[in-house]
Amino acid sequence: MTVLKTRDISTSLIKKGFKTRDGDHTYFILYIQDRKTSIYTKISHGRREIDDSLIKRMAGQIRLEKNQFLKLIECAIDHEKYTQILKDNGFKFEKDGL
Repeated sequence: MTVLKTRDISTSLIKKGFKTRDGDHTYFILYIQDRKTSIYTKISHGRREIDDSLIKRMAGQIRLEKNQFLKLIECAIDHEKYTQILKDNGFKFEKDGL
């Protein structure tokens, strides 16, 4: 069973182009070329670790498989490679011509 620290997830997502918004949870919203996309995930406040079931859910929310999500967090996948994966999987970026 995989467990990740929330600070590692947070730091990595921000490096990959996600911006945070606080609310009932901390939301991570993907921006491409300074434009907001519909891709987002969230982490509950006060949570220190994310377990396997939540990792799978977060991966799905940002349109990745679990193994790709783990590589994204480990920095084996950078922002450019991530956006290419999204394009290859048919995600349409709004209004930015990607």
